[in-house]
Amino acid sequence: MAADTAGWDYDGRVVKSNRRKIVRLGGLHAGSLFAACGELENAEALIEKLNGGDIGDYTIDDNDFCAIEALPDGTILRYLKKMRPVAVNQPFIAIGANESFLYGALYAGASAEDAVRLAIRYTDSAGGDVQVEHI
Repeated sequence: MAADTAGWDYDGRVVKSNRRKIVRLGGLHAGSLFAACGELENAEALIEKLNGGDIGDYTIDDNDFCAIEALPDGTILRYLKKMRPVAVNQPFIAIGANESFLYGALYAGASAEDAVRLAIRYTDSAGGDVQVEHI
């Protein structure tokens, strides 16, 4: 899994650099990798719920929020507003402001790391370094 390390506000300004966007989960989700796009507070709240083991009826009232979880067996889950995980049945997934750009790079044969490097170089919505984590 790969991500850039810039945090953005809604006016397109960098508000935090060197932000780790990929985290390793614990609890019942131990060994899984998690990444999200949207408000940082929403991502942190979902991480806390997942590490606690059960998200119950938890929802996030943010239409721009999306998260993914890569399980140790290679399964990828996508979380949307209602936080009901849906298995992704494609070879890879991209989320965030550069989703379309990243899909193009991935389908053209780039690795996740290289796709993020390209987004940092050629788009206005990615920045910082590339964070790479492996299951």
